[in-house]
Amino acid sequence: MSYPFSTEGEPDLEEELWQESVVYIRDDIVLIADVRRRIKGHAIAHVLGNVRRIAGGRFVVMSQKSQDVAYEVDADHTICTCRDFEIHRKPCKHILAVEIFLGREGESCYQ
Repeated sequence: MSYPFSTEGEPDLEEELWQESVVYIRDDIVLIADVRRRIKGHAIAHVLGNVRRIAGGRFVVMSQKSQDVAYEVDADHTICTCRDFEIHRKPCKHILAVEIFLGREGESCYQ
């Protein structure tokens, strides 16, 4: 299948999830980015040790690209120290990973 963006270097993704997302986002490139964030959040959350609680609602989330890089997520205020969050001010893959880790997926997603 051909996607309107590169999936090179990404973890194996469920074809069904991609098919479902492509149906709904064919005409809206912004939603493609949102779906990719959600999928990457799942990929991060499901690797043991990628999400660690610091204290209270604060977490350290490991980067997908470099094991030497980590971001701090404040789950109580939906804030992350990554560049994506700084630019877009909406839940990034690290925030989504914490929500998944906590079993709260979707509570702050894109509202």
